Amino acid sequence: MGTGLRRHPKVVRMVSALKADRLRVIGALHAVWCVFDEHSHDGRLDGYTLSIMDEEVGWRGFSAAMAAIGWLVEDADGLAVPDYEEHNGPTAKRRALDAQSKGKRRRVSSESPPDVRIECGQVSASEPDTLRNREEEIRGDSSVPNGTDGAAAPAHRKAKSPEDRAKADLWKAAVAVLAAGGCESEPVARSFMGKLVKDYGLDPVRDAVAAAATNQPADAREYLKATCQRLKGERKDPVTVPGESTEAYLARMERERAATAAHGTKPPAAIAELLKRAGVSA
Repeated sequence: MGTGLRRHPKVVRMVSALKADRLRVIGALHAVWCVFDEHSHDGRLDGYTLSIMDEEVGWRGFSAAMAAIGWLVEDADGLAVPDYEEHNGPTAKRRALDAQSKGKRRRVSSESPPDVRIECGQVSASEPDTLRNREEEIRGDSSVPNGTDGAAAPAHRKAKSPEDRAKADLWKAAVAVLAAGGCESEPVARSFMGKLVKDYGLDPVRDAVAAAATNQPADAREYLKATCQRLKGERKDPVTVPGESTEAYLARMERERAATAAHGTKPPAAIAELLKRAGVSA
């Protein structure tokens, strides 16, 4: 945690949004980052939600405030910290250890030259070798996670199932649709999609993304939310379709989609391909 965090503009925004003491906000941020540091090697916590993280820090609404400024992202699989490895991951820890060991080398070199001896045809450099061994011992814990009793860490994360891959492709398509419809921040787009799925379920969101990809609305967030509300029967258009049922709306949306396709308006190729891999027809 940097020494300048107290005056960071994003911390100031969180203090204003939460109407809370600045030191309390910094303490809660530290608590969230500690959870990631203990249980994640790549900045992801699958299975976590904003509300679960709120329970971890004991502050309802805190995780949403982090998401609003781009320091936390919620998607269909869990939570993620953007640019985690740059600041908190093994790479950052290795950089700190390297800086520490280089400082030791400089101090030893300034005090005395390395003692190089030749014995039985073998060359040994006592000081450099000792320092190198210490560096390797220090770094050793980065490849062996705590609690594994020396067992080697897996080289890669567990392969995703076809269902998880389809969901990931749907998420990428949704982010692209939102970017084209005025939402240029990917963390905000992913947080918005996570809330849609939480409020309305995956199936309505999938149909809404397909409709938005075809119709390409100017305000994608409002379009997606309104479409999910109609699909769940929570919203009706009192001007153009008074009293329209959910079934009638679905049928009308399908006709409009077919008519739009017939006139040559299609989703961008990249979005169409993502939707196809996600099992959605646009």
